[in-house]
Amino acid sequence: MKAIDIHVHPYTEEVLAVTPDWFWGHARKTFNFDGSPITVEDMVRSMDEAGVEMSALLAFDCETTHGWKVSNEVVAQLVAQRPDRFVGFASVDPNKHELAVLELEHAVRDLGMRGLKLHPPTQHFYPNDRAHYPLWAKAEELGIPVLVHTGHNQSGGRMQYGDPTYLDEVALDFPNLKIILAHFGFPWVNQAISVVWIRRNCYLELSGWSPKYIPETVWRYAKGIFPDRVLFGTDAPVMTAARWLKDFEGIALPDDVKHKILYANSRRLLFGDEGGAPGPDSGG
Repeated sequence: MKAIDIHVHPYTEEVLAVTPDWFWGHARKTFNFDGSPITVEDMVRSMDEAGVEMSALLAFDCETTHGWKVSNEVVAQLVAQRPDRFVGFASVDPNKHELAVLELEHAVRDLGMRGLKLHPPTQHFYPNDRAHYPLWAKAEELGIPVLVHTGHNQSGGRMQYGDPTYLDEVALDFPNLKIILAHFGFPWVNQAISVVWIRRNCYLELSGWSPKYIPETVWRYAKGIFPDRVLFGTDAPVMTAARWLKDFEGIALPDDVKHKILYANSRRLLFGDEGGAPGPDSGG
């Protein structure tokens, strides 16, 4: 089956040069992955081997709280090396308020970013804080999905900001905004499922976990309640696509539901359709 990985941190030399070691330190120990940088060619090779057609590369801005960022420009430059295989998700620091809104508009209109990544535990903000509503409004105006970290965090973030129920209010107040709940909200799994169930502009994303460790309740709702709003992601380099997809083979879901999770749902979010994107065999 074809796949689109909606959650990839580009672990390249350019990115690692501006990322403090503590950010990945705990995750490297937990998931036992190599700390060496990779190249765009390495990423494409791994995608080819796993059968991943496209990946979303994520920027990361936490300047207000921690004084560093993986800039939108850096990610846009990586995407530009293989635009047939990558799309970019911008990141802005919500605590910059009006500047964050302007930076998002620049990232989408001028840099070609196709989404926004926010990380409340590291950026230290409550998604339903009205001070950040102009940012949600801009994302809705631009027509881009917003990928929001929900649940606990391996990189020193403050857990209280990761409660997925904060996004219920945002989804209700911005009904045309597509909101992706990353990591299915663990440990607030039932809360994340509830938000996605009742807010049809919300999506459940499965990155950072092998499918065999994802709670059965997630698969039950993915199959029976909202199969059109569940998304495959790895959280690479934490989880490799090869491992995730291999373990996914053992999950008892109909083939049409698996296709939606792996490909069609993300394709529709990113491009407005469910097929026809360039693939590994396109010669691009």
